Formats: sequence, structure tokens, C-alpha cells
Amino acid sequence: MLAAYNGHKEIAQIIIESGGNANKVDICGRTALDIARVCNKIEVKAYLERLIHMKHAKAALRQSDGTDLFQAVKNGNVLAVKSILLENPNSINAVDPHDDTTPLMLAAASGHLDIVKELISSGADINAQDPTNGWTALMFSVFRRQSDVVHFLIEKGASLDIHSSNGCSVLDLAYLSANCESNIIEILTSHLELETSDDEFLRTHSTSSSNASTYIPT
Repeated sequence: MLAAYNGHKEIAQIIIESGGNANKVDICGRTALDIARVCNKIEVKAYLERLIHMKHAKAALRQSDGTDLFQAVKNGNVLAVKSILLENPNSINAVDPHDDTTPLMLAAASGHLDIVKELISSGADINAQDPTNGWTALMFSVFRRQSDVVHFLIEKGASLDIHSSNGCSVLDLAYLSANCESNIIEILTSHLELETSDDEFLRTHSTSSSNASTYIPT
């Protein structure tokens, strides 16, 4: 406070960097910043204002639970989503305390394909499961009949083998969903058949290779 009163910015900086509390008040309830303002110590005032602003910004970032990101996703505002992720990339896999969903799950369920693409490209966990039901973003999109999102998520590697907490597969959810679009079931079954064909090919190829390696001509 004495440094602020005398306008000694360098001394104030040394005190702060050594662990001094910029928010400490004197017997009159004034902080060092208050004193710098009253005494018109411009350099000290600017330094303390900048310091306090940075501390508030960092605290807000640490305490962020992804609320702003969830709101942007709900509103379908992809520009806001991009801006929030640039400012707070750690919120990308945040969990909503109200329903345990991630931003990707919410976007997938809502059919916001552009936001789904942005979240995936920014590193969202495509196969994350909500702790309540064990649903993935793909499951949410299937149950909500968001065919474009379903197709995109599968193309980006969303697993068809994950089961929910009650044992349902994504195909089970498609059949359970009221009025599920037939093209969603077709998308799922075609990819499941493709995976089965690939697995069968690999098994056959592996067996053939094994037999070939042990074959001894007579």
C-alpha cells in the first residue's frame, strides 16, 4: 500500500510477485488499487487493474463448467461454440450437471450437424458415455432420429458396439425409438454388415495365411 501511495510501480510488482495480496485492505477498507486511484498514481493503478483483471479471468476459466458452451449448443450457434472453444478448450468434454450429457451429445440429439462437426474437429470424445444411461452421442442422435448426424458420426468412427447401462445397443435404440426413420436403421445395419464382412475377411485371410505358412510341398 505504501508503494501504491508513493507511486512505486516496480516495488509494488516485487511485493505482489513475492506473494503480496493485492486485495488486502487497510483500516479504512481501502486496497492498494483504491489508494493508487485516489493519489493518481497512474502506473501503479494501471498495473494493479491489469493484475486484478487477469486474476479474475483466470479464476473464471478455472471455474468454467462449460455452461456457456452448453447454451451456445442449445441455441445452435456454431460461431459462439467456436469462440468459446478457443477461449476455453477444456470445456469441450464438460458434463452438464443437470442431465450428465456432454456438448457433443446435446448437439447430436438436437441435430445441430455443423456444431457436431466443429466439436469433433476440436477433439470431442466421440464415444463418451453419459454416466446415467451409458448413452453415446450416436445413441442420442439415433433415438432422436437425426439421420444426418448419425451418418456423420459413424463416418468419423463412432462405435456401433457400445452398449448402454441397460444393455441396449445403438441398433436396439433405433428399433425402440418411436417412428424411427427407416434410413437410420439402414445406415446402422449396412455399417454393421460391413464390419461383420471385414471381420470375416480378416479371419479367413488370417487362416489362409497360416495354412500357407505351414504348407510343405512333397
